[in-house]
This record gives sequence, C-alpha cells and structure tokens, in this order.
Amino acid sequence: MDNMSIKTILTLLQSEYPHSFSTMDSRTMKAKIELWEQEFAGDDINLVYAAVRLYMKYPNQFAPNIGQIRENMLTLQKKESAGLPEQAAWAKVSKACANGLYGYREEFNALPEDIQRAVGAPEQLKAWAQMDADTVESVVASNFMRNYRALKKREKDMEMLPAEMRGRLTGISSAMAIEPPRQTQAPLLPPKLEPMIKKAIRQPAEAPQPASHYRQKTADDWESRRQAAIDQLMKGASQCITSD
Repeated sequence: MDNMSIKTILTLLQSEYPHSFSTMDSRTMKAKIELWEQEFAGDDINLVYAAVRLYMKYPNQFAPNIGQIRENMLTLQKKESAGLPEQAAWAKVSKACANGLYGYREEFNALPEDIQRAVGAPEQLKAWAQMDADTVESVVASNFMRNYRALKKREKDMEMLPAEMRGRLTGISSAMAIEPPRQTQAPLLPPKLEPMIKKAIRQPAEAPQPASHYRQKTADDWESRRQAAIDQLMKGASQCITSD
C-alpha cells in the first residue's frame, strides 16, 4: 500500500470515528500515516480495505488500531491450512500411531504439515507406538496438544507482523538452518611429538620368535627398560623445548 491509499483509509475512519481523531494535530496525524504506511506496505490494498470495512460493521466506539485490522485480515484470509482444532489434530496423530510401529514414515508423511511440525519426526510416531495405549492417550496427548497450541500461536503471531518484517524473519530463519561449518578436531598430541609417534607406529612389527627365545624377566631387566623409556621420553621433550 502506498501513502495515498493509507490516507484514504484513515480519512474513512476519521469520518466514521471523529472522536478518535479530534485531539490529533497535524504532526500526530502525519506520524500515524507514516506508521500505517510502514505496517501495511507489503499488503494488498483490497484486503486492508475489506478488513477496515469488517471492523466498521460492528458497533465500535473508537477507531481500530493496527492489531485489530490485522486480526480482521487473518479472519478474511482464513483457509483450511490454518489448521485443525487441537483435539482433531491429536485424533489424526493417534490414528497414525496405530500403524506407527512399522509404517511410521508413511503415516508421518500423510499428516498435514502443521501436525508434522508439532510431532517433530517420523521416529517420534514409532516411539509413541511402542508405548502403552493409556500413556499415549493421556500424557502424550496432553503434551502434543500443548505443543500444537504453541505452534499455531507462533504462526498467528508471525502472520500479524508486516509483510516486510515477515520476509526478513523468514530469511533469518533460513540462514540459521544452514548447516554450520564442520569443526576440526583438536590434535590429541603436541605438534612436535605427533610425527615421532606416527613414525613409531609405522615401524614394521618384529617377526615372531620361538618360545625358547623368551625367558622370564628379572627385576633388573624391568628397571633397565623403565629407565630407557624415561631417557627416551626426556630426550624427546628436550628436543621440543630446544626447537621452540
């Protein structure tokens, strides 16, 4: 809607509800025109005009505000896709759960989109199908209907926003849905020691020896091996410190 269309509608309201405009000076009226122009910029003029006329059909003492006009616009635009009542929506989910053990994906895909969003995922139908019927028809039903109510309220709140703002929020939601970049795993070993460890791992294993080759290790043998390992570790650490 453009500036002239808004002025036409406000002039109509001023003639019908003069008391609401009697205290407005030119500055306030100009601000009101600008606000209405911003709010209804992306909306069809015929729909806004019809919403205003719908408001005027009832005995209201004061001129409507923007929210009341948008409520009437939603009423005039109401379609089947606006959603079922929560009890009827749950009836569809309950029926889907009856075949949800093996046909949960087909049952989920057959549900209306708004009910799908309230359920969440096909696997949720399968999980509910595995529960006892009393729990499903009491606890699960109550939780679903609460989620469904909240979902429909969010959708209505979104529709109440100006068309331009709805477009911006949809763009933000789409951007947030983009898969985040994969995070590289932090190295488990210090960079200086990692090549040494990998080189040691790549060393070919010694050929197996006959049993006669082995003998029981003494305490001195184990101490000697322990000391050699400590010396090797200290040498590697010293090289790392020197390189830094």
